[in-house]
Amino acid sequence: MSSVITTIGSKSERMDLQKKREGKRQFKAEQYKKFKGNKKEGQGFADKRKKKVQYEYLKMLRKEKKKREKSTLPHTSFEDTDMTEEKMGTEKKIEDSSSNTYSKSQKQFNKKKMEKEKKKKEVLKQKREIESALTNYKDKKSKQYKKLCKKTYKGQPVMKNQIEILLHKIQSGIDQT
Repeated sequence: MSSVITTIGSKSERMDLQKKREGKRQFKAEQYKKFKGNKKEGQGFADKRKKKVQYEYLKMLRKEKKKREKSTLPHTSFEDTDMTEEKMGTEKKIEDSSSNTYSKSQKQFNKKKMEKEKKKKEVLKQKREIESALTNYKDKKSKQYKKLCKKTYKGQPVMKNQIEILLHKIQSGIDQT
């Protein structure tokens, strides 16, 4: 009889019953959650929030794009649109008949080449201007330094040069204002 009691109340059976109860408790706990997702479950709610924000952002971008398209289109009457379409149609025919794809691509290539040359010239011009400005600045500073370095035979600085430099600074300040 003791063996029957030990098998019914064995430790493993009690553990199984406990696990079943815990499982039921967890299930009920999930039923009453306010929202889905937490750290244990991999941030499900945060992911939903993120997707919602992304959707709202894309929606806002689409609306702005539509507004820009409406604002860029000029408001014209029905007759004006017909006239412009006819003009554009004739211009396209003239362009198509006079040029083929090779000549178009050649024109584009030449345009790009000219633009590159212009950019190079501008860059060189800017470099020259910068170099000339630097040389002028260095010359001016070196002259000023030479004036300030002059000293009397006793080793004191010559005040005449310092006063001249101060006078020039004051005059340039007055001229600028």
